[in-house]
Amino acid sequence: MLLQRFTAFLAIFIISAGALFSDENASSSGIFVEDKSVQKGFEFDEAYSTYPELLESDRKSAIEKEKTKITVKSNVPNAEVFLNGNFEGHTNLTVNDLPAGRYNLRVKKTGYKPKFYRINVPQGEERVFYVELEKYEGTVNFIAVQPETLIYVDNTKISGNIIQLEEGSHTVFAKKFGYKSESSSIYVPRNSYQIITIRLQEAQFSVSNFRANKERFNPALKGSAGQIKFNFEVTSFGNGTLTIKDSLGNSVISRNLPGFTTWTQNVIWDGIAQNGTKIQDGTYTAILESGEQKFSVDFSADSSIKIPSASITASGSGIGILPAAFNFPEKTFCVGANAGIICAFENKNFYCAPLSTFFAYSFSKNVELSAKVGLNAGHEGSSPFINSALKFTASKKQADFDMDFGFLIRAGGAKNKPFEPYGADNGCGLGGGLVFGLDFNNFYAGISSEFTFATSTFNTKNDNYDKVLRNGICFQLKGQSVSFAIYSALNSSFGTTALENDSRSSNSIEFLRAVDVGFDFQIALNSLNLNLRSNAQIFENQTYLKTEAGISMLL
Repeated sequence: MLLQRFTAFLAIFIISAGALFSDENASSSGIFVEDKSVQKGFEFDEAYSTYPELLESDRKSAIEKEKTKITVKSNVPNAEVFLNGNFEGHTNLTVNDLPAGRYNLRVKKTGYKPKFYRINVPQGEERVFYVELEKYEGTVNFIAVQPETLIYVDNTKISGNIIQLEEGSHTVFAKKFGYKSESSSIYVPRNSYQIITIRLQEAQFSVSNFRANKERFNPALKGSAGQIKFNFEVTSFGNGTLTIKDSLGNSVISRNLPGFTTWTQNVIWDGIAQNGTKIQDGTYTAILESGEQKFSVDFSADSSIKIPSASITASGSGIGILPAAFNFPEKTFCVGANAGIICAFENKNFYCAPLSTFFAYSFSKNVELSAKVGLNAGHEGSSPFINSALKFTASKKQADFDMDFGFLIRAGGAKNKPFEPYGADNGCGLGGGLVFGLDFNNFYAGISSEFTFATSTFNTKNDNYDKVLRNGICFQLKGQSVSFAIYSALNSSFGTTALENDSRSSNSIEFLRAVDVGFDFQIALNSLNLNLRSNAQIFENQTYLKTEAGISMLL
């Protein structure tokens, strides 16, 4: 046995070394099958084992004394089931009233190793047997002529050279920086061993897809909002020069880009010119030169772009709990987390602790997508919730202010409905709204109107869906790094629910169902934003006070 293993190892070593040696001296490139050997494996569909293994039942239970019942299950659907060589059906299979005794059980399916067992079928019992089928596999040894070649099989990067693959066709893709990528299809027979040699051809240096991540930016802003990123792809080692020119063709700044070592290149510029000053508003051109290749892309510097002092509400970016008619700068991510506590004043004690994470992304200056997920810790088993919104805005510049307006659509839900006696907007339901605002340099005033359907009963078994109209107003004072806002909203309720403790009468209309009032305080530190907010939701016989702190970051 030891001699056989040594001989097999020596044969594989010689084949691998010979293939590698021949690859290094060959001129053609590609993915080649250098050696393939197939060993015929023993299969139970061709012959039965003399002493098959006894398969214990997964579970058993008593039935009528003279009856028998067996169920054969498998990890693979529609596998064929044979008892004593007779085909009985496909998994999952139940057979009733077999004569009691011992049976040979065979389970098979094309592409899988068949399994063969003995089973006991006693009278007066139901037994369930579970059979795990395994796919046929082959061994593949990948030999890359160029060290550190990245190899992918069926779009999955492999680690190590020798892997097991299921029987059948597979796509092999190989790449290395400085070389042309290669792709090929291979077939792996069952119980096989094959050597796949990968030889890549050196790539000629070229540059492609030079672009900017924004059409405009404001260098006066902090963090990523005050930067522009230039991206391009290269095929091999090289260098280049990036030059920024103004609309008159004057050079603003020039930067050498030495030593490309990967395919994708990123160059970030903060709008600082060669002389150390920030560029003025206007149109600029970025010019990339590398070898004999030259590319250009236009962009603008625009000081009117602002970073709003915003919270992420159930309806998108806004102030406190109300949506606003502004977005983050285009191509900007906002991510963060909040934690808070809610007290119910009717019984004067802790109600729940909301914890959430959120994100917002501005596809452009007019379109924003946002989402928030979290849980109300301590409320009926820490009830999870989710909100999402899509907001569309536009702005019209006036002499001293911007006039902002837009509309939104939203959806949200919670596992267990909080905030009895219900009938106020708390982020649940399906709906939409309109937003309008006047944005001065240091002051913002906005109004919003939102209508939601199934506000209290979304994702429940109740048939009577309620509706809520929330009209809100907000005012915000804005400093360079600090902002403070106050807001209020009126919740009007239409309809009722079948929820327990819903105090509304059937098909009721209550224009003054609940009132929201609160404040929002924010501190901006470069790309970080710290916030503290508090609001009260006041019903006729119940008041909830919520205090929340959070942190967000612009990316």
